[in-house]
Amino acid sequence: MISFSSKGVSVLEKTKKYTDSQFLISDLLEKIAKKNQGFSSPEVLENSELLTKIDTFVRSHSQKQYLVILGIGGSALGGIALQKILARNTEKNIFFLDTLDPEIIEEVFQKISLFSTLFMVISKSGGTVESLSQYAFFKKKIEDEKREISRHFVFITGEEGFLREEGEKNNISLFDIPENVGGRFSVLTAVGLLPARFMGIDISSLLLGAKKMAENFFCPDKEKNLAFQFATIQYNALQKGITKNVMYAYSNKLFALSDWYRQLLAESTGKKFSQEGEMIFTGITPLSALGVTDHHSQNQLYMEGPFDTLLCFLEVEKFSSKIYVPEDGYTKTPLSFVQGKKFSEILEAEREAAKQSLTLCQRPWISISIPSLQENFLGQMFLFFEASVAFLGEMMNINAFDQPGVEQTKILTKKILQEKKREN
Repeated sequence: MISFSSKGVSVLEKTKKYTDSQFLISDLLEKIAKKNQGFSSPEVLENSELLTKIDTFVRSHSQKQYLVILGIGGSALGGIALQKILARNTEKNIFFLDTLDPEIIEEVFQKISLFSTLFMVISKSGGTVESLSQYAFFKKKIEDEKREISRHFVFITGEEGFLREEGEKNNISLFDIPENVGGRFSVLTAVGLLPARFMGIDISSLLLGAKKMAENFFCPDKEKNLAFQFATIQYNALQKGITKNVMYAYSNKLFALSDWYRQLLAESTGKKFSQEGEMIFTGITPLSALGVTDHHSQNQLYMEGPFDTLLCFLEVEKFSSKIYVPEDGYTKTPLSFVQGKKFSEILEAEREAAKQSLTLCQRPWISISIPSLQENFLGQMFLFFEASVAFLGEMMNINAFDQPGVEQTKILTKKILQEKKREN
């Protein structure tokens, strides 16, 4: 089981413990339930029918050497995290095109062989302009080679929209995104599971871990509910003017998880209105840091900058690698105190030194620890963060499941492109 420590928030004067929280877990869960969000539901976490469908589909495309995922935001970040943390299938070349950068798109096109490529298009609305633009580009390339597009595409989308219509018209395989699961909460649906299965990841174990954390999410005991504890600390810190949360990953692989969490926290908490429609302009700004790399870049700011940041350490209890610094006559050199030490031991020492330094500088921090980089524990981690954001939204009295500010940009993008088309 992943673990959580709040020892580092003691530097905040009169900080409430989660046991003293004004909120009751049962009340918060009741409010969350009324929003009908399915990210922690049995329909998502115990969907054996989906797992069977995924296995069948992956076997039918086992000869494909390239997998190109066309998606952006919540349609890609979870899959990218899974790839960087857990991917084991080194036989396939897997690319996430979560960009409109023409140089990157063309680079991927040059690297793949169309005859041996499967394109996975992901969009819940079925109308995401970035993903559909990429789809149109690669579809044309496949058609130019006189190939059937149904053999080279799979769509993951909602119940309605252009993508579903296009899939049905062209006999393209379709996987569903549940209507009550938002994009940034969708990593444990086909959005994350289908790419993960191609990577050789044990998706059943991933879901079992998430299910275990979902049980913890519904636990009414404040001393046991990890997501509630984390959200309470974030909320109490926000009340003291701490508006930034740094996800400090002490594992290069877990750094990808902080990228995924950054969207989850930003889109869920950055809101103009309260649930009653009052204008409040609230939110928590998520930042990412990598230990020990950012000891030499960002730490100066966190140690001596504004008192507006909560540091969240992401830790791995047990690394699989046992490599160490050799003992080869370095006694009277700068290497004297690290010779014979495993790299994981040096990493841990620097992490603990960073915590102690933050405490001496009166800076709050917490730690979130994962036993090892395995599917079960990563599934727990995904659900833990999703659940904590759900709690946090109710504590902040905002809707953590919408993103009206994002929609405005989409509308204006369409307007700008239509005006340019008329000018041309």
